[in-house]
Amino acid sequence: MRGRVVEAAPSLMSEERQLRGGSAEAFRSTADRFVIEGPAGTGKTSGLLLKALHNAETWPGSRGLFLRRTRKSLNETVLVEWETVILGQGHPMRNGTATRSHRESYVHPNGSEIVLGGTDHPERYMSGQYDWVMGFEATEMLPEQIETVLTRLRNGVMPYQQLMLDCNPDRRGHWINRRAAQGWMQRILSRHHDNPRLFNHTKNEWTPFGVQYLSRVLGALTGPRRERLLLGHWVTAEGLIWETYDAAIHRVANWDIKLDPKGRRFVKLHGDWHRIKRVIGGLDFGFRAPGSFQILAVTEEGLRVRVAEAYHTGQLIEWWADRLNEVRHQWGLDRVYCDPENAEGIRRLNTLLVDQTKRGAPALCVTANNTVVSRFKGDISGLDIVRDLYKHNQLFLLDDVMFGGIDAEVRAAHQPWCLHEEQEGYVWEEYDEGDAVPERPKPGIPDHACDGLRYAAAGTMDTDGDNNPPDEPPPVLPGTYAEIFGTPESLERERLQRQSAGRWAKR
Repeated sequence: MRGRVVEAAPSLMSEERQLRGGSAEAFRSTADRFVIEGPAGTGKTSGLLLKALHNAETWPGSRGLFLRRTRKSLNETVLVEWETVILGQGHPMRNGTATRSHRESYVHPNGSEIVLGGTDHPERYMSGQYDWVMGFEATEMLPEQIETVLTRLRNGVMPYQQLMLDCNPDRRGHWINRRAAQGWMQRILSRHHDNPRLFNHTKNEWTPFGVQYLSRVLGALTGPRRERLLLGHWVTAEGLIWETYDAAIHRVANWDIKLDPKGRRFVKLHGDWHRIKRVIGGLDFGFRAPGSFQILAVTEEGLRVRVAEAYHTGQLIEWWADRLNEVRHQWGLDRVYCDPENAEGIRRLNTLLVDQTKRGAPALCVTANNTVVSRFKGDISGLDIVRDLYKHNQLFLLDDVMFGGIDAEVRAAHQPWCLHEEQEGYVWEEYDEGDAVPERPKPGIPDHACDGLRYAAAGTMDTDGDNNPPDEPPPVLPGTYAEIFGTPESLERERLQRQSAGRWAKR
């Protein structure tokens, strides 16, 4: 299979567009459902995009769907390669004035159409009918999202209807790995030899770029990321610190924010609106290594919702101040707990972030509070707070809330570039059996976003740091009806708590 070449399409002939191995097999496949999986950089996505163009050119009037977890992530990844590499300048499917972020579809002169969608807004594509669907980075999607879109494969123009997924391996128990093993869909393996940018089949040797990419980029990875992205293995990290985190529950793709006439902010999760009482941040400074902040909105029911994050290298304090100002404008911001080892950075941030309209207002940025109730102190304060919030479904992470954009260099190096990616490798330090040592994160692992999250989570427990504390009800006198039956305020709080507990227990 590795040596066999498939010519993608007559109009696309070039040495680098000859498909081999897994990409060639995926191009030929007419299976109802398949996943092409393998390490990073094997050409999986490029091969599928070539097949998408081939389908559009070969079957006039056919309809396809490009799908990712969020529409924004589709714009920033798949569509960049689709427009610049696959179509190129001047291709008729790029006609029109719409930018990538505003385009709804690509239309071929023969009437074929490729619709664009993200699972965060299924209403935008679920009314259509398709001959094929391509789900990119499918490990980020839920099985019910894929099953739902299967019902739309009924356009009937092509001789077969097809669901195609691509992904890098993830944890061993992921639903894609399980269903492929059960035969629910065809499994196609893609390897680095398949990519002509990495391996020259004429000379039977790695290209200079391939040597550099495999040795210096993927070869620099460690732990589960090395196993998955270099070797292509489905592995689960051992000793996860926040093992109670479940992306299927705690990541939220479809969300919204609004202000009511009184200027109070609300966030929408899974169809329900929640009033935000205060907003707390955590910041881990960095320059050569990434810096990161995580911003948590605390709702009336006590939920913590990660509403903003930044993750970047090479940025000065002024850049971080600008990003925090953007957060303050959109969400409000009451307090930011910062890396306690950078007192000068905290002082500089407060100088840049001073609110001239609030004379005598407390400083926005303070040293991370390591004295809150937690069995972990000092450098690892807040670890168990985050774990418990995940365990009781009281901490949720909104998708696509990256302030300052994605750090392209970090992502190109296949290093974690956001909190979600860091958490999957955030593990305990390993010791020889019998050693009496404290529990702490493994040294050297990326933990910048995780530090920001635990600072913020611990900060939400610190009511002394709340610039806008909830209104305190008047004291209840002993022996009164208020003590026996409850006050309107206490009854409302109990109602909200019961409602929240019941809602998340069902999810």
